[in-house]
Amino acid sequence: MNWLTSFLNFSLVVTLTAACGDDGGDNADAAVSTDMPALSAMQVDRAGRAAIATALQETFNVSMNARNSARTAYNQDTDISNWSSYVGKSNANAKGEGFIGSLAIFDALISMCGDHPLANINPFGADPAPPIYGGLAALLADDQLYVDTGHGTCTTYLAIELEALGQQADGDCGGRKPAYDVIDVSYSLLAAGATTDVVDGVSADADGPVSATFPFLLAPTSSAAR
Repeated sequence: MNWLTSFLNFSLVVTLTAACGDDGGDNADAAVSTDMPALSAMQVDRAGRAAIATALQETFNVSMNARNSARTAYNQDTDISNWSSYVGKSNANAKGEGFIGSLAIFDALISMCGDHPLANINPFGADPAPPIYGGLAALLADDQLYVDTGHGTCTTYLAIELEALGQQADGDCGGRKPAYDVIDVSYSLLAAGATTDVVDGVSADADGPVSATFPFLLAPTSSAAR
């Protein structure tokens, strides 16, 4: 053990003893407590599909408190068996509760309510068939990223979901690459049942193109370059 290590160890012992003694500093033999407070982890956000909570979870509720509370509950919900509860009721419900109510409003943004190409789709073959917007709402409420490892071609965000909806042929692995414009795809799907009809005007990261190679990091940028 060299002198530096000995010094550091000695300093640590002195510091801990002084910190745990009484106010007068007389109790040099006071025990050093090694007990740490218990740490608890709490999920604060979903890591599935981008913008779904923002777009569909009580989005058009006039109460900001209600919107925030609903989104917090959604983001903290770790029980997958409970996720279907966010689908909501038929769009005939005056309150427009759940994903179904929000989808009806997004549908009306393009032309008129009810003409969304995916309004009456039933991707899970449920019997009886789900109410209008119910199939799409159920698919989106299952907030997971799906990847088909049997395919080596990966070009489209939500490819597996679009295949389940009958909007894309089998062959793409799905998933989410960092370079995908997930917001454009998400809102296009919600409003028009497509992947390119709605754009937000943001086409690239302000810091430069994202690397296509794992771990997808940009080159270091100096403060002078900024």
